[in-house]
Amino acid sequence: VVYIGFNMDDPLLGKNLNLRRALALAYDTNTSLQKFYNNRGIVAHSPIAPGMDGYDSEFKNPNKEFNVAKAKEFLAKAGYPEGKGLPVLEFSDSGGSTGRQMAEYLSQQWEKIGVKVNIVQNTWPQFTDRIRNKKAQIFGLAWGADYPDPQNMFQLFFGPNESPGPNNSNFKNKEFDALYAQALKTPIGPQRTVLYKKMRDVFVEHVPWIPTVHRRGYMVSHGWVHNLKRMKVIHGMFKYLRVDVEKKKELKAKL
Repeated sequence: VVYIGFNMDDPLLGKNLNLRRALALAYDTNTSLQKFYNNRGIVAHSPIAPGMDGYDSEFKNPNKEFNVAKAKEFLAKAGYPEGKGLPVLEFSDSGGSTGRQMAEYLSQQWEKIGVKVNIVQNTWPQFTDRIRNKKAQIFGLAWGADYPDPQNMFQLFFGPNESPGPNNSNFKNKEFDALYAQALKTPIGPQRTVLYKKMRDVFVEHVPWIPTVHRRGYMVSHGWVHNLKRMKVIHGMFKYLRVDVEKKKELKAKL
């Protein structure tokens, strides 16, 4: 899952939910999917990736609706009508030409509601250092699961995991932490799925991230290779491959 993270320890962003909602509503994910991913992805409404327990393709995050008018309403509720009085926000860029373009796109989106953004360019080591030390106000990152269970995603919001741990948005919420701890002790099944969806809903309510897309990848293989099922969380897939020697000879003869 790719996301725009908010540092919840930041005195401006972390204490102003309406401001975070305004920024989320002002970001057009569908256009970014076309511009930067050639439509190779799925719009993300939560941290739960497709195919994982608790993922619901019908679920819509209300903060993911691209709605400039509504974003302006929340910005006014946040105390900054048309952006008046709001300090310039700081977005930490992770480096590279594409990263810079994505940061500029974000800046252009938020400018539509009167929010100004200063893009801070970093090398990758500088970027990770800023996040570990809670210096980044807003940043863009992605998380690839280590194993196919949303617990691996939800650990990114567990309070005790705050920076320099994996909870780099420094989100702390007693309800979420209690659900997370309960889910760790709950075996696979409907009860745990319910807990995951409750955690998803807490995430949606408090907006520590703007989830953007679940990236899709493609690969090609020879017609004589079998059992190739590429997945992000499977690293030892080559032991399952089977080579059809006769099919290989047959296909090569046709070249």
